[in-house]
Amino acid sequence: MLDPTTLKDAFLRDHQILTRGLAALQSAVSRGDGPLAKSLAELLDRDAGPHIEFEETMFYPMLIEVFGKEFVRGLYSEHDCCRRALEYLREIDQGSIAWEELRDSLRIAMDHVKSCGSLTSHLVGLDPDRRRELLDGLIESRERGTKWTEIDRAKRVDLLPG
Repeated sequence: MLDPTTLKDAFLRDHQILTRGLAALQSAVSRGDGPLAKSLAELLDRDAGPHIEFEETMFYPMLIEVFGKEFVRGLYSEHDCCRRALEYLREIDQGSIAWEELRDSLRIAMDHVKSCGSLTSHLVGLDPDRRRELLDGLIESRERGTKWTEIDRAKRVDLLPG
């Protein structure tokens, strides 16, 4: 039988990576260090991508039953806020960086990471087969190594009607 904390531990480990990456990026943006912010954005894009893909394609859809589509759409919207910041930082022209907008986007992303971590209780209570399926999905996402900015958003439930 799958230990119920295995999936939770993997999920929380990813969130620690995401939190550290976001904190470092926020610090660089706060200091106005464009080259460092760009470099950190590229790392976060790569390091967080598999987890974000797992959340958007496997975890969040199952939360619709518990919280409803509007709640899940809000989670996707918060992901999109950070995704746009990462895309922007990858393409920045050092002379015209919208620092305030970046700070706001990264604050939203950090708030999301903090609140999303509390959703792990919905993983632990699942039956062992479903936990195994989700853990396998998370591992597959890690193996694919999809960047956050490359995730296929067409697979998300927020694009479905109603």
